[in-house]
Amino acid sequence: MREFLFKEHNNCLGLNNRTVHFLANTNDKCSFCRIINPATNQKESFRHLFFDCPVTRTALNGFIHLSRMRIQGNDPNLKNIFWYGKTLEAECIDLLLIFEIFRYCIWKCKIRKIIPRSLDIVDTVSAILGTVLKIRPKIRDKMVHNNICSPFLQALG
Repeated sequence: MREFLFKEHNNCLGLNNRTVHFLANTNDKCSFCRIINPATNQKESFRHLFFDCPVTRTALNGFIHLSRMRIQGNDPNLKNIFWYGKTLEAECIDLLLIFEIFRYCIWKCKIRKIIPRSLDIVDTVSAILGTVLKIRPKIRDKMVHNNICSPFLQALG
């Protein structure tokens, strides 16, 4: 996950729209869209893969619903919450951490060439977040007092 976060923040992920320029027999189309519709013309960009892709969007909406966070999938501010952890009130590092882990799960599904399922993503995010919170108890203390994230922690136990 550390390598993914480094590559994500430094814009170095091996997305199809990038690898097509230097690897032979590579397709620049979205990995998830191609699974659903092999004739798709949708290119795989960073924004498309992690946010705009219908497959990712379905997984994101399911993740938000299953995690019981106080966010709506149709929230007009969802882009800012998802990418920057910024709610209308303030910046929320806790939300950013959760969505960074979510993006990591999407990336792993892309690498494995499988469609991401919301339930599997919630389980994986819970497991990774549980590990993070054991290592850094101060983060748990902060998240407990966060009205948006605290319902997700209740699922962790």
